[in-house]
Amino acid sequence: MLGTRATVLALQHPVLWREIALARGVWLGTLQLCLCSAIGAVILGVPLGFCLARGPKWLRFWGAVGCALPLGVPPVILAAPFVSASGKTGFPLFFSCLTLAMSFYPLVALAGALAIRALPRGEEEAALLASSPLRAWTGVLGRRIFPAILGGAGAVGALCAWEMGAPDLLSQPSFGMSVYRALNSPQMLAPGESAARAWLAALGVPIIALLFLLPAARALRGLAAQTSSESSPDEARLPWAGFGALVLLVSPGFILWQLFSALENVGAAQTAIAANDDAIFNTLVTATVSAVFLPLGAAFLLSLWSVWPLKARRFALGATLLPGLFAPVVIGVALIELWNRAALGAVYDSRLGMVLVGHFARFFPLAIALFWVPLSNLDPDLKRSAQNLGASPLRAFWTTEIPALKGAIAGIAALIWALCAGELSVSVLVHGPGGDTLAIPIFGLLHAGIAADVAALCLLLMLLCGGAMALAVVALGRKHE
Repeated sequence: MLGTRATVLALQHPVLWREIALARGVWLGTLQLCLCSAIGAVILGVPLGFCLARGPKWLRFWGAVGCALPLGVPPVILAAPFVSASGKTGFPLFFSCLTLAMSFYPLVALAGALAIRALPRGEEEAALLASSPLRAWTGVLGRRIFPAILGGAGAVGALCAWEMGAPDLLSQPSFGMSVYRALNSPQMLAPGESAARAWLAALGVPIIALLFLLPAARALRGLAAQTSSESSPDEARLPWAGFGALVLLVSPGFILWQLFSALENVGAAQTAIAANDDAIFNTLVTATVSAVFLPLGAAFLLSLWSVWPLKARRFALGATLLPGLFAPVVIGVALIELWNRAALGAVYDSRLGMVLVGHFARFFPLAIALFWVPLSNLDPDLKRSAQNLGASPLRAFWTTEIPALKGAIAGIAALIWALCAGELSVSVLVHGPGGDTLAIPIFGLLHAGIAADVAALCLLLMLLCGGAMALAVVALGRKHE
């Protein structure tokens, strides 16, 4: 709908097509940002992934908790400590990539850990007996876990294509900020032109996102056919625990050190938290609702589509993943254009309705992508048997597939919780009066230069995200007992 209106306006006012020409200047900067950030995320994520799969039990627990902490803080907050260094050295690309890699590397770590845990016991033991551990993991076993690492790196690259706050703060060209500036352009030729500018300026984002997501999807598809339900040994054969601990010292250790050093005193932190109690409550409500319904909805749809004809299944999957290819600011504009009407006023004018809609629009494609591999590994005969006995699709899903997917649901729900709690780009556009989530006042205080309040609220947000991941880890531990 937004694209149609933008095209009509562009045909009426050809000057709008300049947005595409102007956006070409940030293609190279965005590609460099995505590629280098994905490489950085792999460097940080792979050691921690081995730690999560092979490290001591206590380190696996704290490593999983630590993975959630960077995801809960908007990357623009993490970029703040690098601003002065970036200005002095003149390397905005390096600091932007470092910021985004430290923010999104948990995606690579979690994907790698799941792939390592899925390795067949016999294959891993045979490879380790036949050669040294380093040669085994870089050779035969490495080829088995490479698709998951590539998938995580592709997801990081796609997220970096949409990021606007951190690259702009560090003076690195990116599509996200180009779209945001087009949206807020003071030049108005016709009603709705700002939305048209945002759409036209964002046309390159899906192309860049696809460059990373398509190879990742093909790799994950191959992983789905290779993985095994037989768990592999828990004993570490390489010092991955030490490497994983080192990664945790870099991030979130660096983030925590920066935030704690910015605090003034305990009383000031308590005052800042008390002043934003409504935002804290809104964050808890919206993130929890999203973390419950997004994973269950994604798993149910994929289960329902599994019995469809191949072409219909591909069409449904493509239509569901399509919104995930667009910049979050464009998703926010599209939601405003679609929901701002009398028939939907109950949701549009509510305090948290549009924030929940924004979370669903942005992260439902991610939930679909994350559940693709776990659901592909389930035995389809279980659901067919339940349906042959008279169970409805919903009942068959709830009784046969949900028990087998409990581990995936717990992990993905914790990940979705952290992402929704720290979501900024869509929420800042669509939230209603009194519907601020915690990321919005943090962003406002950052621009106001109130570093102590920013640090207090960020630490609280990281604590909440770490708590969500800790609950997921405890749930997974009980499942395997």
